[in-house]
Amino acid sequence: MKFGAGSLNRRIEFKRLTGIPDGVGGTTESYVFVREVWAAVREFKSGEGFLSDQIGTENRLNFIVRYESGSDISSVDAITYNDVEYGIVGQPIEMFNRQFLKFTGEARI
Repeated sequence: MKFGAGSLNRRIEFKRLTGIPDGVGGTTESYVFVREVWAAVREFKSGEGFLSDQIGTENRLNFIVRYESGSDISSVDAITYNDVEYGIVGQPIEMFNRQFLKFTGEARI
């Protein structure tokens, strides 16, 4: 598989679930912007499946970004791509001797 920095041609945003003060002593959980990066976006799996008498759609993408030492992005965070929010599935996978990280995201529809 040939892959290089030139393949990182899409912008994605990482977001983190954070408690935000609601002004009356409580908090509201919301995803807040962490950072925007260049990524390669590859289709992982798309299709329709049956979920207990309902038809559900599954849309997963792989997001490949440059490796960042000390990156704290994990499965509790989210990715926004083309105005669609993707929950991160599992932990990132290191690729090509720690040059890149691969995240799998599942669309939240």
